[in-house]
Amino acid sequence: QLISGDDSNMLKIWNLKTRRPTKQHYCKEHQKGIVKLNFIHSNKKLITQGREGYIYLRDSTTFQVITAIEGASYTFCKHEVNSDSSSFSFLKKEHQLGLYSIQHEKEIGYQDVKKEHGMVMAMTKTNDNEFAVGYEDSVVEFFDERKLGNPIDQFSIDPSKMTTITALSCHAQSTMVVGTANTKGVVLVDRLSKDIQECFSANGKGINCILTDHKRWMLFGGWDNRIHCIDMKKRKQKGLLKYHRGSIHDMIFMDESNEDVLKLASCSEDEHVVLWSIPLLAKNVSSTKKSS
Repeated sequence: QLISGDDSNMLKIWNLKTRRPTKQHYCKEHQKGIVKLNFIHSNKKLITQGREGYIYLRDSTTFQVITAIEGASYTFCKHEVNSDSSSFSFLKKEHQLGLYSIQHEKEIGYQDVKKEHGMVMAMTKTNDNEFAVGYEDSVVEFFDERKLGNPIDQFSIDPSKMTTITALSCHAQSTMVVGTANTKGVVLVDRLSKDIQECFSANGKGINCILTDHKRWMLFGGWDNRIHCIDMKKRKQKGLLKYHRGSIHDMIFMDESNEDVLKLASCSEDEHVVLWSIPLLAKNVSSTKKSS
């Protein structure tokens, strides 16, 4: 099954065999559409984030609200669940980060960030106790969840501060994957040396989302309506996935992925959810759409 949310505040559970929704729920709590979902397998909870700023912890069976968390409104930055699904970080206010315990169902910490960096644009987990934040002025900062305070590390991908960060991910804990809103596309940065290792262009367009399997593959999508597949061992683009007719909003790996075939789902501004089956043994990856 697959759960999706849309601009009409509707949640849908999809049967992947019939390609039809088996259940729908209108989220009256959201006002301007659902921008992020996270399903917590361990305790069967669902997190929905709305464009208006509120984040709701829900029962994944009934979709009923367990608790509401007020966040920054109309933000580009979406919440990020940690690796063991015990908590998530989110943007509490324009210049304040929040930490929420899913297990205890309460907010457990706050972290102010410097206004000089501009808006908080992206967030990602880097390990069990650490998360990274990307800003409007090209800076990435790292924070320790166990002891919120000053950032424990930082780097910039553009000394001129003219490159806005729009997406973040981490590959194998040693490489930061940074998506931008301009021609830089996706930038790979060595975490220790802070040197830029490689750049991958999205045809000169901005990046919305990055997906890594923490082993070999990295995928990114954005304003060029394409999903780019990168072999992180060879640091080369292996192909493009072409189907969407709008900007790529998000991607997830499917459970049935294995060493031979990578399976994922993507959603787009074109209001389609697309399932992909990518043969990893192929020399170059071409468009291999399963269904939509």
